[in-house]
Amino acid sequence: MKKNIIIVVLCFVFTYCSAQDVQKKWLIGSSFSLSSDSYLNESETVYWDYYSGFVFSSTERSYSVNPYIGKKIGDRTMFGLNYGFSSVINRLDRLNYFNTRRTDSEVKSIQHDINLFLRYKLFGKEKISMDLTAHAGVMQRKINSKLTIRDFNFSGPYNLYESSATPWGDALEAGLFLGLNYDFNAKWRLRLVSELMTYNKELQIDFSQEKNIDFSGDSSFDWTSQLSNVHFAVEFRF
Repeated sequence: MKKNIIIVVLCFVFTYCSAQDVQKKWLIGSSFSLSSDSYLNESETVYWDYYSGFVFSSTERSYSVNPYIGKKIGDRTMFGLNYGFSSVINRLDRLNYFNTRRTDSEVKSIQHDINLFLRYKLFGKEKISMDLTAHAGVMQRKINSKLTIRDFNFSGPYNLYESSATPWGDALEAGLFLGLNYDFNAKWRLRLVSELMTYNKELQIDFSQEKNIDFSGDSSFDWTSQLSNVHFAVEFRF
């Protein structure tokens, strides 16, 4: 009799744990983006004035990677943690026709951020679904600048190289994202994520002072009026 009771209890515990596992699903994933844009048009960028003429060319390259982990906490909601890394490089080249002076400048922005996110499912039908994701966390940003001048005029060759870097700047950040999902099967999902709103608040953290955090920095708030800054993401659910 006792053996049968133990078997029944074990079956009940196993059934309950299995049901809990079904209801509370985890996921891991990562979003990523890559873009490149360049501009050079001699008919528009070459101009002549009294002293000299120039050719300008500009290039912008950017990429980002954002791995994250989340857990389902309801039928439509999910809570998780995200880490992000992004880099943007802007390069401007200027060539002077007359004295063969070439000026190259490069500005590179590097950003790290870590934030918590809450995702809400708006609707779903078969393999297609759409959701809203709100996130809030902290961000660090650093800017590196380089300037190179090469001049081969009649007075002889002249070279100048300068570089500078800003210290890491801290900021609070928040955002709202719209996601469109396609489920390949019960485990794998492909996402398209577009940024709708961003908020940044600059701050300074100094643990050597009595006032550890200074919130007097600038803030920015931006609503995106169109679907832009699209990121691709891949998720694995378990």
